[in-house]
Order: sequence, then structure tokens, then C-alpha cells
Amino acid sequence: GASDGVPRVVAGVDVAAVREEWVVDDRWWIPEKLQRHYFELALAGGPSAVVFRCARSCRWYRQRA
Repeated sequence: GASDGVPRVVAGVDVAAVREEWVVDDRWWIPEKLQRHYFELALAGGPSAVVFRCARSCRWYRQRA
């Protein structure tokens, strides 16, 4: 990620563009609520990837199909 919160590199491949971005807020009624910030990315060379950052752990994850 970068200081603005937008990923710049995924698995060593540069991000060419952000195609879409959204936030999921779930389980808001319990202390361990689920909040994730998703990005659909176009990677350099053509492939795409969906990654998200978990608000609780502040870690990045790559969504697998």
C-alpha cells in the first residue's frame, strides 16, 4: 500500500490502474465487526487482481477465486 491507502504493487507486479474500490461493513452489531476496503486492480502487463485491507488487523490480502 501507499500513504494514500491505494495499493501500488501486488505480488511484485506494479498496479497500472484502480478499476473499482468499495468498502464492506458487516457484523457491525458485535465488537469484532468486519470492515474491509477492497480494490479491483489492473496490473502491469494485463492481469487483474482484487485485494483488500482488513481494518482490524491493518493487513492486506489478495482475494482468490
